[in-house]
This record gives sequence, C-alpha cells and structure tokens, in this order.
Amino acid sequence: MDRKNTYVFGVSPSAVLESVGKSLSYWSTGNGEDTMVTLWNPADEAQDFVFTLFFAGGQYALPLHLEGKVTRSFNISEIITNQIPDPQGRTIPLSVKEGSAVLTGSQGESEHILVAMESGTYNVQKATCGSTYCKTCMGATESFIDSDPWGLPVASSVQETFTAQYNTGSQFNLTSAASWTSGNTSIATVSSGKVAARAAGTTFVAANDPNTPDYTSGCYAYSIECPLETGQSGQAPGTAQAPSYFQAIRAETVGGECQSGQTGSFYSVTYQVLDQNGSPIAMAGMTPQEHVTVNGSPTFSGYSPFATPQTTASDGTFVDVPVGTCFTTTTQNLCVSVVQSFELVSSAGTSSILTTTGRRDCEYGQSLTTTGNPSGENDSYSQGTVN
Repeated sequence: MDRKNTYVFGVSPSAVLESVGKSLSYWSTGNGEDTMVTLWNPADEAQDFVFTLFFAGGQYALPLHLEGKVTRSFNISEIITNQIPDPQGRTIPLSVKEGSAVLTGSQGESEHILVAMESGTYNVQKATCGSTYCKTCMGATESFIDSDPWGLPVASSVQETFTAQYNTGSQFNLTSAASWTSGNTSIATVSSGKVAARAAGTTFVAANDPNTPDYTSGCYAYSIECPLETGQSGQAPGTAQAPSYFQAIRAETVGGECQSGQTGSFYSVTYQVLDQNGSPIAMAGMTPQEHVTVNGSPTFSGYSPFATPQTTASDGTFVDVPVGTCFTTTTQNLCVSVVQSFELVSSAGTSSILTTTGRRDCEYGQSLTTTGNPSGENDSYSQGTVN
C-alpha cells in the first residue's frame, strides 16, 4: 500500500529475458478479492502488447502501449467494470469472477517481447495479499524433424525441417536457427538441415536450438521470469540406401507381341527397386539393365537397358514389357528357359542387383519367378500351360 492507501505491486528485482509471452495462471475478482497486474518495459524503445483475459465462455483482448523504461499497473476488476469493447467488440460479463491471462506482443507468438510482469491477488475486506507466484511460461512442448525415419539414396540429398510445437498449438520453423549434426558423417552429412547420403548404412541426424523458450507452468514461493527453461532438440534415424534388389510387385498378361504365324505368352512386369534392407527406394531417373540367357546361352554380351521406359519413375518402379518369347506356331507347346540378371545405373554409379528372374516361356503359357531377394520379397506368376 502506498502513501495514498492504494494497493500497489512492484516488479520484483530479477533478470528480464525475451520470451514469446507472459502468463497469469489465475486471477480473481470474487469474494472481495481483486488481482493487480504491474508491467515494466525495461527497453529504451516503446513496445505494444496485448493482454488477453480468458474466462469460462470467452476471452477479452486489452491492447497496451508502454513507453521505454515505464511501469504501468491496473486491476482486473476495472477492466470488467468499465465494459469497454475490445478490438473484436467483446466485453467481459459482469458475472465473471475468475480466469487466466496471457501477455503477448501485438503480433502474437511470432514476436518476442522484453517485459517484466508481476501480479498479486489482494482482498480489501480482509486486508490480505497473495504470497504465492503462479506463472505459466509459454513456449515449446516438443520438437521434431519432419522425416522420421528418413531414407535417402546414396549420392542424393534432401532438405529436412526442424519444427517446434508450442503449448498454444502454433508451430515454428527452427531449421535455420538450429545446429545440425550427423551420427556418422561417412554415411550421411548434414548442413542447415540438408542431408546428403554418402555411403550405404544407417545413422541419424540431430538438430538443437538452445534459445527456444520451453513451456513451463507452476506456483513458486518467489517471483520468476519467463522463460524459465530454454532449448529444444530433435533426432531422426535414417538410412543411406544402395540399390540391391528388384521386387516383381505386379505381372499383367499382354498380347499381340508376335507376328503372324508365331505364338507366345507375354507379361508386363512392374519392378520396385529395393535397398540393402529390402526397403523401397523412391527415386526417379535410375536406369535398370539386364543380361539375358536362353537355355543357358547369352542373347547378347554384357548388360543392356530395358526397352521402354528406360528409367525409374519417382516411386522407384519400372516396367519390363514385353516379357516373353515368340515361337513358330506348333501344337507341341514349345518352351525355353530364360534367366534375367540385373544391374542398376544411378547417380551413385553402377550397382549389382542380387535379384534373378527365372522364366519358362512357352507357346501357350509362361511362368516367372524371382530369387535372391530378402525373405518375403520373391514372387512367382504363371499363366496358361507351361511344359
């Protein structure tokens, strides 16, 4: 109480730190009580704030302008009694007696503010003042890297994002503010969130921003300044992928591939490129090549690209079509044994593929089986009559 018998709450001496906002966990104007709020702007320049009161059934926003080095105090009861509409035309019903409040910059959570705020609930009838300081510091409740886990073909790169989730529901991009590290730079490197795969293997990337305010809430026997805690970090495991297998995910019957007087059965086979762990590699522009033997004899030397299309789609699939053999038409259902082995050319170089496709091509039927893939990734298809 000052010399004029007015209840006054000063701002307790403490370090004033930048934060996204200050909070008042509880205010009361019932049973002879009132809550006084005192603000101090320690900056040299003026600042604009919004003091938002929350109560059952609504909220009320009070714009505040505070010149540099200036202190201002006000009572919650006065705001309610005055019945002055806020910028959205809202007022606080006179029947409201309690709630909470938050002080933010005029631009909301995206604007950090430098201000000290103290509050106290006093009872004029009983001449008592509250001595417990309850405060909620707005800030991050969690943070995360967007691709978790990540998969990246060797010799390629991707930009990751590090995001903080605030208690208010807002999200903030911390990618450029954070420091980034890799668990194994021989497998993958990272700079400002951009991950580059160097060699096949598994590792992780981590991001850390020591300055992001953290969300805390509690009651204390002394005054505290927000933020009480700072720092957010995140980690995402991942794999640098090397092309290793072809999985035949689909085989569809096609016709009309043979000339007049010839007969044959044909498939259109869709393959998915898999990495060393049997996981799909989603990457366009990889060029699959094949080496083919018929009844044990090579049909050409070395490896040759497939006909059309010659490169993978963005999901890492490609189509081998037509797959089959034409025979001069007989009634004997002639057959040949065909073996396809593979390699893949990508930005990382040429990779040997461990998959082999074995076929039995006949006049009136066909069978196809892949081998060499991880367990559960080998497939078999058949149509017609196969001798």
